[in-house]
Amino acid sequence: MAKPAGAYRPQAMDTSEDIDRKMIEIYRRMSPAEKIQRLFALSETSRYLNAIGMRQLFPGITDREIRIRQLAASVDVETLNQAFGSQ
Repeated sequence: MAKPAGAYRPQAMDTSEDIDRKMIEIYRRMSPAEKIQRLFALSETSRYLNAIGMRQLFPGITDREIRIRQLAASVDVETLNQAFGSQ
C-alpha cells in the first residue's frame, strides 16, 4: 500500500524512518571536507568491489583492463581512446 502524499519515506527501503532521520542529521553536521572524504572513501570501496566482481567474471584480467572497464562505464569512448589508445 502506497503512503499518502507528504508522508515521510526513508532514503533506503531497508532503513527505518528513525535511523534514516538520524543519518540525515549526522550528514547535516558534517563539514564539507568530511562529506568529500566520505565520498572518496565510498568511491574507492565501490571500485574495489567492482574489481573483485570483474576478477570473478574474467579470470586472468589485468589491473589495466579492470581500470579501462571501470573508466568505460563513466567516460566517453573518444576520451577513453585518447587516454589508452584504441584497441
